[in-house]
Amino acid sequence: RPPRDRYDAKSDLGPSIFCVSNKTYKRTDLTLRNPHQKRIRCSHFEPSTMERATRRLPAVIYLHGNSSSRLEALPVLSPLLQRGVTVFAFDFAGSGLSDGEHVSLGYFEREDVEAAVDYLANSGTVSTIGLWGRSMGAVTALMYVARGHHSISGIVCDSPFADLQVLSKEFAESYLQIPVPKLMVSAALEVIR
Repeated sequence: RPPRDRYDAKSDLGPSIFCVSNKTYKRTDLTLRNPHQKRIRCSHFEPSTMERATRRLPAVIYLHGNSSSRLEALPVLSPLLQRGVTVFAFDFAGSGLSDGEHVSLGYFEREDVEAAVDYLANSGTVSTIGLWGRSMGAVTALMYVARGHHSISGIVCDSPFADLQVLSKEFAESYLQIPVPKLMVSAALEVIR
């Protein structure tokens, strides 16, 4: 498996209360459980109570790429928060500080997205939900909405891969440093599904 992104939540996620353009925001860390009962470590970035314009604000769920974590969402905080959009970021199962040892490059990660969407939809503080994914996260967003989840208002897909078989062959060859037969990759993917 590719290396797992390891970090310290207290220091690497920044302070729990912070300022952007002279407005105060807060980060709330929480843990959700996916359908397989794996703990999913999350952070919700939103205006402080004093800065909140309305009770319900739009939210974007940021979906990180392979071998990454919710830290990947940090660069999008400023532009989204300044526009009145909250940001919900989490570590997929098998990534960052969440439970699990493996990722499926989108297939099972859809269930982590569902846990996040359910949490936000039931929070009473979110008006609409969008997804912003990069690489594996972009593919996960596409796979999630393809299941017919109509509660998503929009998605941003940054660098999704088009063919899991081609991607898997490239990963295997880069880590094994030898050519891998296409039949072997096909068989491995069949077992995983």
